Amino acid sequence: GVELGGSTLFYASMVEQLGSEAIVVGIDRGIRSHVRRALKAHPLSKRIRMIEGSSVDPAVAARVTSLIGDRGPVLVVLNSQANKIHTLAGLNLYSELVDPGSYVVVQDTLAGRWPDNLYPNQPWMQDNCPADALDEFLNQPGCRFTVDDDFAAKLLLTTSPRGFLRCVA
Repeated sequence: GVELGGSTLFYASMVEQLGSEAIVVGIDRGIRSHVRRALKAHPLSKRIRMIEGSSVDPAVAARVTSLIGDRGPVLVVLNSQANKIHTLAGLNLYSELVDPGSYVVVQDTLAGRWPDNLYPNQPWMQDNCPADALDEFLNQPGCRFTVDDDFAAKLLLTTSPRGFLRCVA
């Protein structure tokens, strides 16, 4: 999601540093007006597109597809509702946009791997977390992705173990 815009700006700054013509598409159910104004006024606004709606709504996915067009490699970062159903729907919708050699990153795969009462009233729990969606996605017939554990191993800390998926076909 867009939330307060920090991740959106981070990714936009990375794209800018690479000198790419890429854009960052941020999706959120409700983009706060002050966040929208701040992102539009930011010097990196030329890199940012915002879509208000559910990331797993097929109409939103169609808008994303039309925005990215033929821009080149696509990196998808799924960081929304930390539950199995939503994460699996996002994987199935957006993995099709990723070409061989690029990635889908599933955030928060650590969620649900601790006792259910540690974070009460959260959407994730054992058997309903992003890691469970990841496992189901990878076991689908014809899956074009593999877990890139080398990527995660380079990080000192991550909330996304096994969440770095490289497209191989």
